Parts: sequence; structure tokens; C-alpha cells
Amino acid sequence: MMKNHKTQFALIYFFLIGFCGTGFCGKIIYPWNAATAIVKAGENVTVWFNADEGQTVTSAKLRGPCSTVSIPLVARQTGSWQYDEISGNMYNTRIAITVPAGTPQERYDLILNTTAEQEISHGAVKVVREYKTDYTIMHISDTHLCQGAKINGLPNGLFKISAMVDIANIIGPEMVFITGDLINDNMFPPQERADLFYKGSEVNGLKGVCNFHAASFSAAGNHDFLQQSQTSAGFYPEKSKFWNQYHGLHYHHFKYGNTRYMIVNTGWEGFDWAYQLKEHISWLADVGPGNLRIAAYHKSENGIMGAWADTVNLGLAMIGHNHHLAGNNPYELGGRRIQYYANSTREHFAFNLFRIHSDGSYTAVNNREFVENPSDAPSLWRPKLKLAYAKANDGTARTNTATLINNFDVGFPNARVRFLMPKGNTYSVSKGTVEQAFDGDSMHVVDVQVAIDPNSMNTIEIYPSGYR
Repeated sequence: MMKNHKTQFALIYFFLIGFCGTGFCGKIIYPWNAATAIVKAGENVTVWFNADEGQTVTSAKLRGPCSTVSIPLVARQTGSWQYDEISGNMYNTRIAITVPAGTPQERYDLILNTTAEQEISHGAVKVVREYKTDYTIMHISDTHLCQGAKINGLPNGLFKISAMVDIANIIGPEMVFITGDLINDNMFPPQERADLFYKGSEVNGLKGVCNFHAASFSAAGNHDFLQQSQTSAGFYPEKSKFWNQYHGLHYHHFKYGNTRYMIVNTGWEGFDWAYQLKEHISWLADVGPGNLRIAAYHKSENGIMGAWADTVNLGLAMIGHNHHLAGNNPYELGGRRIQYYANSTREHFAFNLFRIHSDGSYTAVNNREFVENPSDAPSLWRPKLKLAYAKANDGTARTNTATLINNFDVGFPNARVRFLMPKGNTYSVSKGTVEQAFDGDSMHVVDVQVAIDPNSMNTIEIYPSGYR
């Protein structure tokens, strides 16, 4: 990330501007919308917080879909730090918290209880048991949430995002990257459309990006600012302030095990983003290069970007913007074919998968569409991966059966099925591996990992141990 304000990078890999529900009251800065903190149970994460005058954080908790975890505060430091040199935005408090050992693997809302009010960052923290050495990442792009006709008063793009979340949560990627042009257009006020993108519409049963079970990360695109004019005095500071307010930091980096991830803002027309590449180089020198370096950005730039890719020995670049090029992946960057487009969600409803291997190599699953009839109305979509339960999956049924129907021409080695069962029993499954089992707030949770073949149907039964 950025230096000196800048030494912060060694401590934390993202720090993003937050909100408290009604616009720019900038509270939780990291982790926040455009980036999720990935932390191992039992280890620390540093929260960046911009407190109002006299406001103090008193306690914290993680709130997941099935359980709530109390978090002890480890340390608090006050000061004044700039986190974006283009906008000049600042924060004033750092809070180190420890995620308790044994915390279930889950994506959680981060809640800070303060002397003024609760501050919430939705989907902010992904807790893992260990950093995996073989795992999958998903790449989508150009969701253009608010472009096109409304459906029942909601943007068409939200129905696509919600369907993507449902299918991705079965596929089981460790991370999801969205490479720009997230929202587009001004059919809703800025806060409302940002809330729809990240949080969805619960009352309408529609999910947003924060509902991915995977950690998610967003890059800035050429449409990701308030208005569509391109140049004016002070224009880039205003763009940066807008992105800070509703999304977070417009470039950043983090490490996951032996892989290094770097997000670059190439989206804004005429913006000189070369300084970001220098920051990434400096960060790699601090943390070490790992065995694979991956970048995500919106627009391809084969000049300075290609030279940088050679300098850091980039292994994979995920990009968007062109909407229709993924069928010819990969493209050259720095003289090597490492650059993958994701066809747009708007026209193609498409994704790429990359299966990261322990030796620093990866296998690409290129350009698949989530549903049949991607351009038709949601009522006509036929999801290519479906999960159905024989009984209500709400913690009331003592036994249940899940059916997975995969109509993709590829298999998914880490497909995930979550069973919600009554407390008071341990459970066995007929197929797959129990990845974790834990008592939530009101029910017992069993997560099953199962490998599914292309064009296949699988059934998984769950029952109390000793039941058969």
C-alpha cells in the first residue's frame, strides 16, 4: 500500500474508508467494502478507525450468518495518518484485535461498540483456519450494477450479482476479484447504489458482494466515480474522495500464504497511476516475493504495466473493461501470456477461475457463464450449478439431503454445502469431507466439502452419528 503515512503497510495490507449507514461519516476505514481482511483464527488484525471527537471504542465483535464472536481489544493508538495521498483523507485511530482461537471459518461483519454508537463494516473479516496452499480464486468484471432497466424498482445488475453469489458460494473460491466498472450510472443516490452493490437488498432476498462466502476485492474502473466528465481542475482528488467514501482505497495489496496480491487503479482516464507500481515494488521488498505474484486492475496498459510485470515477475493479471475478450485468453503482458480478461457481467454474466497450486503455478478455467440465457429476464435464467435441500435447511430437520446439479463442462474440486442442523448431536455425511462443524447462536452448522465432476448430479445425506 502506501508508505510513510507509509510504514502502515508492514502492519496491514488494506485500510479503507468506512461509513455508518447514512453517507460519509467515515468510521471503520479498514477492513471495509472494497477489501476484506483475511485473518487466521488466533491471530491479530489491525482495524483502522476514524473516530469522531470524544468517541472511543469500548469493545468489538464479529457477526456471522450463524454465530457471533466477542473480540477482546488488544491495543489502541491515536494519532493522525493519511491513507490516500490523492484525496488527502486521514484516519485517527488504530485498534489491534485478536480473533479468538477456534473461531469458525466464516465471513463476518465487524462491529465496533463505541461511546457514541455501533460502527459496522459488513462482510469485513474472513476468518480462516490456515492459509491454503491449493485453492481457487474467482474473477468477474464490469458488473455495471445500475446500468439498464429496473426490475421491481431495483437495478437489473443486482439480480445478476445475487445469482453470482449463490453459485460462487457453492463453487467455493477462497477469494473473488471484481476488476472495475462496479456500478455505473446515477439512477440511485450514491450511498443507496453502493449499499445495493455491497449489501444487496435483504428485504427482496437479493445478495450483494459482501455476501460472498469468499473474501472479495474490488478495483476501480473508468465508470466508478460520481459523474462521467473526464478532466477538470482537481478532478482526480475528487474521484479519489468519491471512491474512498463509497468503496475504499483505490489501490492496495496483501499476502495470502506464499502468494502476493496487488490491486492497481488503471481505470481513471488520464490518471497517472505509475506511483502505485512503485509502492507495490517496495511492499514486495518488505514482505518478500512469495512464489506467485498476482495483479488485478481494470484496463490493460502494456507499456509501463508490462515493464512493471517483468520487474516483479508477475505470474497472473486479472483485468476487465473490454467486455468481450475473454474467449481469447491469455493475452501478452511484458512479453508473456499471463493476462486474463473476464467478459462482462453486463452482457455475458461470465467468470474466470484460477486454481492456485502450492508450487506457485495455476490452472485457468476460462470464460464460463453462470446461467443459461444470461441476457434474458431473471425468471428465465437457468443456473448451471444448483443446490437444493430435501427438507428445510433452517436447523429444524434432524436429517437432510442436499442435491448438487452441475451443468458446467468443468468440475469443482472444492464445492461447498452448508447444512443447518439442530444442536445437541454430532453428524455424519454420506459423501464429501466435513470441513468444519460448530454450534452457532441457534443451530449446529456443518460445512461439507465435496468434489463434483462436470455435468454431474451428487446427493449428500446428513444424519446424527450412529443414526444408521
